[in-house]
Amino acid sequence: MKRGFTLIELLAVIALLGIIILVAVPSLIKSNEASKNNQKEELEKDFELACESYKAAHKDISSVVNVNSLIKEGYLDSKFVENCNAVGCNANNCS
Repeated sequence: MKRGFTLIELLAVIALLGIIILVAVPSLIKSNEASKNNQKEELEKDFELACESYKAAHKDISSVVNVNSLIKEGYLDSKFVENCNAVGCNANNCS
């Protein structure tokens, strides 16, 4: 007697795998997008906090402060710009 799978069994397995993939992929994409949105919001909050801290420490300065100034002064991490660009956050100048 021969061992192995019949064509029907193989097609059934392939169909089941296809259904599983159709269900799993959209939910994975949604969770990835939600994660990026959360990271974007957190980075923008970090930027706002750094701006407020800088302004509190430098009350006499009325000029516009940018991201590079905040990084140079130690209010933001040096990888902030890279992380911000990766998720598309809007953090350029303190207002």
